[in-house]
Amino acid sequence: MSTLGWRSYRQAVPGLALLFLMIPSGDLLEPVLRTLTLKSIELFAWLSNIPYSVDGFTIFVGTHRYIVVDECSGLAYVTLAAFFGYCVGLLLDRSFFTVLAMSLLGAALGLVSNVLRVNAIVLLDWTRNTQMSVTGHGMAQWIGLFVVLGIFLYVLERSKIVATPIPYIASGFDPSGSIRKFGPIVAALSGFVIAGASAAMQQPEQARPHGIDAERFAGNTLGWMRPDDSVRWSVDRQSLTQSIHLIYRRGAQDLEVVIVEALSPTAKLLEPRLAPQDEEVWREKQRLHEVGCAGLHCISLTHSILERSESRELRHVYFVYSIGTFATDSKLAFRAAHGWYRLTGDHATPRLIEFTSGNETADADALAAAFDTLQSQIVDSERGWRPL
Repeated sequence: MSTLGWRSYRQAVPGLALLFLMIPSGDLLEPVLRTLTLKSIELFAWLSNIPYSVDGFTIFVGTHRYIVVDECSGLAYVTLAAFFGYCVGLLLDRSFFTVLAMSLLGAALGLVSNVLRVNAIVLLDWTRNTQMSVTGHGMAQWIGLFVVLGIFLYVLERSKIVATPIPYIASGFDPSGSIRKFGPIVAALSGFVIAGASAAMQQPEQARPHGIDAERFAGNTLGWMRPDDSVRWSVDRQSLTQSIHLIYRRGAQDLEVVIVEALSPTAKLLEPRLAPQDEEVWREKQRLHEVGCAGLHCISLTHSILERSESRELRHVYFVYSIGTFATDSKLAFRAAHGWYRLTGDHATPRLIEFTSGNETADADALAAAFDTLQSQIVDSERGWRPL
């Protein structure tokens, strides 16, 4: 815009807007799509007069049990169909609203395709009185993909949209007194802002891994005793993270604690280790958000309920992201806070703290108090202090 002016930029903005697909929108879309998928199965069973019941993300249809996991949300269908619609729109027209409409149409058809896919699987299981294996879903996925492409091309043919040439732009100068003439100036100045912010976020040095000892974690944390003193930090050079696994015990109940820290400002803390470290398959049955308070300080925790495959055994996992004094259960808010800390030159360490209470639920307030204690012990260690 700063070189050619507003009119040239307006013609190029539909293509440049493809950069917005680089935004990790899946963090926002996946929970919504997962819920819509569950509701679609519930609605289909109700319309078909099939007995059903819902328990979190687990739905019982007749004698069959289904768990709507993240992979069932149809996020890949929606993003792929939206990208396909956007590209077709760019090939046919240069109107931003036409391209946007084609993209939204593709996303909507992707959602419909996934709904048809999962309900087709449920219908086949009901009519044949068998439950299709997960590997057998592949054929339904391919059928769903071809269906959405066919519907999209049919709608496109019926819409009578034809390709239009790119208009010739004689000049990017706007002689009128419109405020648009200041657009190139703002665009040029924004380059300095972006460059300055990028320079401020540069932090090439990596944090030093913790020592092999774990003395800073007190043996008694609010009534929970740590019986094992031989815990060690482990470093993952590939993901540039370090982690430690602690086990606290109170009576007959165990509380597993996993702490993951980033060793580099560009390292990403991936989804926490929700499934236990064994050879069994665990599915997320339900995900809740709870608030625990330790005195006047409250934190939000994500409560994930896992169910062992082909059994009724449960695991309750709670986790929270933190950086500096900021703690949240939202991955998106955590990323924004991490970027702000880097921009302001604060070298606080991003970390993830996860609690697993086994088959019994844990008190959110007790977990908030344990989080504050562990957090303070980590900060004290970083400052060179040791617990008495």
